[in-house]
Amino acid sequence: AITFTNKAAREMRERLAKRLPQAESEALRVSTFHALGLRFLQQEHARAGLRRSFSVLDADDTAALLKDLLPKAARNDDIHVLRGAISQAKNAGLDSAAVATAARSAREHEIAARYDAYQQRLRAYNAVDFDDLIRLPLALLEADAELALVWRERLRY
Repeated sequence: AITFTNKAAREMRERLAKRLPQAESEALRVSTFHALGLRFLQQEHARAGLRRSFSVLDADDTAALLKDLLPKAARNDDIHVLRGAISQAKNAGLDSAAVATAARSAREHEIAARYDAYQQRLRAYNAVDFDDLIRLPLALLEADAELALVWRERLRY
């Protein structure tokens, strides 16, 4: 079973444990979408261009990385706006090239360039951010029908 929050996953596990025999409830996997994405990337890291020991950056780590990509005079608001724009693009399934292609203003081109630089840094650090835990597995599954079939069999119910 897959759910949105850790709290919901925990509650679902507790309910299943009360209703099913212990062996059955322990065999079931209950996780969040992000936890499932992490598990997918841990098993398919090479396909995602990652080494086995990749890191997942938290909000503070991503803010620090983005701050390095902005001019010294950048404010926290600038970091917040850039992080939001990158997150929105990732959640829409857009990479930096697609954002650059769609850019119409100088500001949008700047965001696309910083998104690209951010992704390059993530690759250099062998890291992903929270949005990548959803975006990368989806992109890989959409691009590879055989891989999608393998995972469909693993996650039957």
